[in-house]
Amino acid sequence: MKTKYWNIKCIFLAVSVLAVLFLLSGCTKKTDNAPTPNLKNQTMGIIVMNNASLRVDPYLYSSRLLLLNKGDIVKIKDQSKVRQWIGKKHDYWYNIELKNGVSGWMFGSTLDIVDSSNSDAVKSYLDQFWMEQSDSVRKEIAGKWWSLNSQGDFTNHGIELTTDGKYVSYRRGGKNIEGTYSLNFHENEIIFLDGTSFGKNLYFIRRGQSYVLADDREKASLRFKKISEFDTNNSQEDEKADGE
Repeated sequence: MKTKYWNIKCIFLAVSVLAVLFLLSGCTKKTDNAPTPNLKNQTMGIIVMNNASLRVDPYLYSSRLLLLNKGDIVKIKDQSKVRQWIGKKHDYWYNIELKNGVSGWMFGSTLDIVDSSNSDAVKSYLDQFWMEQSDSVRKEIAGKWWSLNSQGDFTNHGIELTTDGKYVSYRRGGKNIEGTYSLNFHENEIIFLDGTSFGKNLYFIRRGQSYVLADDREKASLRFKKISEFDTNNSQEDEKADGE
């Protein structure tokens, strides 16, 4: 009887040891202790997706500080020592700093790394990056826009943008100004080459899943809301804007 009890105990211990070894081996597969690549003093990151989360700590369920958008430029200060899995992505976390001094952690798949000690290389990279994005941006901002005041009421200026780089700008009761526009992706700015009724260029600023147009990124004195697409019929919204 004693021998039987001893055999059962041995079997139990062996199974326990195997279970622990299995768990440990599974954990090591979730991180990669590969050597950490050297980060130079002047290393920048380019955000490559919209609504990319900046987090307090380098893990998925850490508190989110804010959301960054495609094309945002950040300074890379540090890198996690191991890679982690998020879904099918296996990458490092990077400690980054924004232009306004806010710092946090971003997962590697949300950004591309550029050596900013060579300013020409950074500019070339951004030119190529935004060239690939230009068609989708033009498509998203194309349509009829109307100016708003600080309370969100429609005011006097309208502008229509097309995907082929043309625009019509007007003030209620005034003459149309027609011309062509270009996109400065370094500043996220729409440059109106033939002037506008409001006398300014505008920034295209990502807000969630869509854009807003404004004369300043932070404290805009002039903002525009899209009231119609060119391939839909929103006559009621147009009448509302004309009647304000």
